[in-house]
Amino acid sequence: MRIKHLPLVLILFGILSFPSCNKKNLFEQPSVEVVSFALKELPGEYCHIELDVLVTNNDKREAMIDDVTYQAVIEGFTAETESVEVDQKILTDSPLALTLPLTMKTIDAVELLKILDKGDELAYVVTGIFHVDEPIKNLFDLPIDIEGTASVDVGFDDFYEQPEVEVNNLSIESSS
Repeated sequence: MRIKHLPLVLILFGILSFPSCNKKNLFEQPSVEVVSFALKELPGEYCHIELDVLVTNNDKREAMIDDVTYQAVIEGFTAETESVEVDQKILTDSPLALTLPLTMKTIDAVELLKILDKGDELAYVVTGIFHVDEPIKNLFDLPIDIEGTASVDVGFDDFYEQPEVEVNNLSIESSS
């Protein structure tokens, strides 16, 4: 009689434990490699940067990424939350090249540039959500929880064009 109810108990246990399932554990987090970055405009209070990244799918499944919402913390400096339309498929055999915005307070960005200019790597944590479009399940969310380091070769002179100086008049006075 006890064995007769065992399958029912197991099914009930499975149903009750499913809602507590962590989506983060259902797929392998992607790897992100920062290839380069560019300043979009002269900074004011905020610095608007474009990051060229390669996103490698570490999961066994390909997915159509509709959009992504993310926030980065780099060396303890928190960037603004960003939302980007991706509308591309992330494949299992080749990385996805993306250009993603990053908005930070200019004072924080200058501190990060000083670290990069010394040749040091930047530690980062990125959290957010991929909105994945899947034909059967429709649009659903997959959490992003990525951390790592980035090293980009950069100098301060890469961010602005050096001014040209033209001397129109020169006078010399001597007191001897």
